[in-house]
Amino acid sequence: MISFLFITYNRSDLLVKSFSSLRGAALNLGVPVEFVVADDASDQEHQMIINSLNFDSQSILNFNCGLGANVNKGLASCKGEMIVQVQDDWIFVGQPSDFIDAIQVLRTDPEVGIVQLTDVMSDIPTERRFTLSGVVYDVFRNDRLPWNRDGGLRPYSDCPHIKSVGFVEEMGPYLEGVAMTVTEHDFKRRVATQGRWRVAQMSSRRLFIHIGADHSLNPGGKRNKLIILLHKIPFLGKWIESILRKIWRGTDHLAAVVASHLLS
Repeated sequence: MISFLFITYNRSDLLVKSFSSLRGAALNLGVPVEFVVADDASDQEHQMIINSLNFDSQSILNFNCGLGANVNKGLASCKGEMIVQVQDDWIFVGQPSDFIDAIQVLRTDPEVGIVQLTDVMSDIPTERRFTLSGVVYDVFRNDRLPWNRDGGLRPYSDCPHIKSVGFVEEMGPYLEGVAMTVTEHDFKRRVATQGRWRVAQMSSRRLFIHIGADHSLNPGGKRNKLIILLHKIPFLGKWIESILRKIWRGTDHLAAVVASHLLS
């Protein structure tokens, strides 16, 4: 069975679009599927809309607890051997065959625990691989860097992806009780520093488009706190920020390339 897990909070209008775009494709996979929604205690009007959708299982938190707790409870509700995890502001624009190919990658490559279903912009080196049926995919090395890196620089992402239950169990739960960005960066770091699982992406495929609002700047880390302070400086603030970001990305990139080669 394949579980389709939708993560939502007070955005039922977007959830309806996301769920509708995926349901038809999922039902045409030729394998048993289930649809699960994880809701972080949305307001009543949103819960009424969620209840009207054809979900097989609902994971509803009694109190708003944040991304980590919502995802953890949703994952615990899934019964499939593989889980497609989608936040409510993504629309599927691919074909059922794209999921079939991603499933084949997970089933045949023992190193791959998760396949990202959107473009990955990471600077981590990749290895081009092929399944026996000719599916092309890229496998990222783990950078093994113990510190947080800017969003997008590591291949793991909470953007739409499919992962095996083995990956979920061995990586452990998401960090709870902290800001969303802290949760995401913590999990990215944990994936990057372990040696069992690798992240893959489908080559040259655009399977999802983002319809939600851009993420707000979250002061979860020291770098972001510094950026917030710089924004208060007229004229020079943004210029200094651009220089700092280039320095951070440059040093992170060099360290990632060196570490991935030494430890691969």
